[in-house]
Amino acid sequence: MNNRPPPTLAETLLSDRTLTGQNVSGLQAVGTDLSGLECYNSTLRDFSLDDCGFNYCRAMESTLQKIDFQHCLCNHGMYSHCQFETFKTHSSFLSNSHFNQCQFNETISELSTFGLSVFENTTWRGSRMSEVSFIGTLWRDCTFQNETYFFVRFPSSHFVNTTFINCSLKKTIFRGARFTHCTFESCTLDDSVFHNAEFIDTRFIHTDIHQAGNLNGVKGITI
Repeated sequence: MNNRPPPTLAETLLSDRTLTGQNVSGLQAVGTDLSGLECYNSTLRDFSLDDCGFNYCRAMESTLQKIDFQHCLCNHGMYSHCQFETFKTHSSFLSNSHFNQCQFNETISELSTFGLSVFENTTWRGSRMSEVSFIGTLWRDCTFQNETYFFVRFPSSHFVNTTFINCSLKKTIFRGARFTHCTFESCTLDDSVFHNAEFIDTRFIHTDIHQAGNLNGVKGITI
C-alpha cells in the first residue's frame, strides 16, 4: 500500500513549471524557488510567497489576482497581455522585466524595485506605492491613472507617449528622466523632483509643474 501523501501545490508546480489553461489558487510558500514558471491563458489566484524565487517567469494572456510577494526575487520576467489584480509587493525585486499590454489594478507596493524594466502599452490604475524604485525604466504608450505615490523613484527613466491622469505624485523622483510626447492631466506634484529632466512636446493640463520641489536643470519647458 502506498501511504505517500499527495503532492503539495508547490510540488506540483515545481514538477512541471508550465501551466496552460489552468486555474491555480491558494498557494502559500516560504523559501520555495518557482523560477522558470510559465503560464499561458491561466489564472493564478491567492498566492502568498515569502522569501521565494520567481525569476525568469513567463506569462501570456493570464491573470495574476491577489498575488503577494514578500522578500521575493522576481527578476527577468516576461509578461504579455496579462492582468495583475490587487497585486502586492514588499521588499521584492522585479527588475529587468518586460511587460507588454498588461494591466495593473489596485497594486500595493512598498520598498520594492522594478528597475531597468520595460513597459509597453501597459496601464497602472489605482495603485498605492511607497519607496518603490523604477530606476532606468522605459515606458512606451503607457497610462498611469488614479495612482498615489510617495517617494517613488523614476531616475533616468524614459517616457514616450505616456499619460498621467489624476495622479498624486508626492515626492516622486524624476531626476534625469526624459518625457517625449507625454501628458500630465489633473495631477498633483507636491515636492516632486524633476532635476535635469527633459520634456519634448509634453503637456501639463490642470497640473501645476511649480508644485515640484526641484526643477533645477529642466529642459524643454519654461519655468
